[in-house]
Amino acid sequence: MHRKLIIIFLLAINLLLAQNDMSLEIISNNSNSKFLNKENYLSDFSINFFISEELLGGNIFLKPSVTSSSVLFEEFSFNKDIKKTELVVGKFHIDQHYDHELSSGGLINSKYAKPYFKILLKRKFDIHPRISFTYKHSDGIFEKNSTYSEAPFVHQKSLYLDTKVKSSTISIGLVHVVTWAGTIEKYGKLPRSFDDYHNIFTGQKGASDSPISEQGNSLGDAWGIWDFYYNINKGDNRYGLYYQHIFADRSGLEFKNGFDGLWGVFIEKNNNNVYKILFEYLDTRDQSGNFHPPGGDSYYWNGMYSHGWKYDNRIIGNPFIDVFDNRVVLKHIGLSINIKKTKLVLSNSNFDIYKSYNNRNFTQTIKENGGFFYDVGEDNVIDSSSESSISIQRIIKNKYSLNFSISEERNVVGSYFSIKYSF
Repeated sequence: MHRKLIIIFLLAINLLLAQNDMSLEIISNNSNSKFLNKENYLSDFSINFFISEELLGGNIFLKPSVTSSSVLFEEFSFNKDIKKTELVVGKFHIDQHYDHELSSGGLINSKYAKPYFKILLKRKFDIHPRISFTYKHSDGIFEKNSTYSEAPFVHQKSLYLDTKVKSSTISIGLVHVVTWAGTIEKYGKLPRSFDDYHNIFTGQKGASDSPISEQGNSLGDAWGIWDFYYNINKGDNRYGLYYQHIFADRSGLEFKNGFDGLWGVFIEKNNNNVYKILFEYLDTRDQSGNFHPPGGDSYYWNGMYSHGWKYDNRIIGNPFIDVFDNRVVLKHIGLSINIKKTKLVLSNSNFDIYKSYNNRNFTQTIKENGGFFYDVGEDNVIDSSSESSISIQRIIKNKYSLNFSISEERNVVGSYFSIKYSF
């Protein structure tokens, strides 16, 4: 640990003397609020360095962190534009195509978990002054854990169509995610050839050397979202509506799982973002019914890749969905008000958890008619909770930014404090 501290210190001094972009953040946090922690995955105390440096015609970003027990390099990246294509390599978060600071978290990517190592390519195609396509393609790798004796790969790609009509923006996107390869004790070393990559890229079935369950379904844990977004500017305000439709297989891709997903509406004051109001509704109960195939989707979980859509034991997507508690209803509201250099942010989230089809504590799996029937008995709420938070953020002399927050979750009061200084 001492060696890592010395490296961080020397690196910081070197970059500071070179007059590059650098900032320092100190965080003290004992809040259990998912909203407050959606961009903070470290322990109760951390010192974070943010360092940006031009290198080889691109930009390198480093975020070393010191916690109460260790020194971490959980975020770093190299970014370079090659002609009209953006290349990013490292451990970084993939941004949503459209995101909102008051959101409970996107269904594919949020910043609730540490980023895994990946290579990303991004390109925007302008086919008309008002029409464009944006394609993102990334391939990465998780880490070994109690489930994976050899880390699986992660493939993610998206294609968005953006159209501007007068004062409106309309966006339609499709995001595809696959966890594949790796080694799992029960299944052994899983397929990872170039042909297998072609199969996971195109959503095809596994070859004859793949596990039997993979030969009848798409190879790997394949899932994704349809992403719809609309906003319009009227006078001093901007109004927006979005819907992320989650799917775990072809039936969900074809909307046979009802309207499972995340709905959101927001209103913003255009002039200096004086205020923002957002309401979200998340519902993942349908899952194409309780008979498989095609139902029992169990979002964020897969029978083979049973660790689920998690990295270092934290959900990569929306933190209100868990691997074994994936049938949920969430009502979330956020409000922010800017007064000069002070911002007030309030949030409230109420959520109910229903019996999940993959949770053996509540569900009995019965073989029936060539498939599986998930018997949950009376389909009622097994847990309800709420959380609220109040944050005050202040910028001082364009150098310091302070954030003090108080939260309440399951009758437990927590606090979050950070101070950030830009050199």
